[in-house]
Amino acid sequence: MSSSTTTTSSKLATVSQLIDKLQQTKNDLLQLKEMNAQLEKQCELQAKEVTIMEKEKLQTESEMQRIVNNVEHLMKEKVKMEMKLKELKSENESLVSLKHFL
Repeated sequence: MSSSTTTTSSKLATVSQLIDKLQQTKNDLLQLKEMNAQLEKQCELQAKEVTIMEKEKLQTESEMQRIVNNVEHLMKEKVKMEMKLKELKSENESLVSLKHFL
């Protein structure tokens, strides 16, 4: 009977160890689930931030294009004004020459 008691004690110890391991595994799984839920929340927040940033990026690109278009328009106007100034200077020189001639 002693041998049978030892075997039973050994089996109980093994079962007890397995129960402990199972409980630890369960605890680990619960911790992982909690961590996973936290990570999912973080991902959701980051996804919202990305959406906001993408919208801001598009608005900024649009604003930059508007500024570039304005600068291009102003450069064209500058060239026109410079040409007009040259014409006026030439006309003024002609008038000054005519005045001296008269």
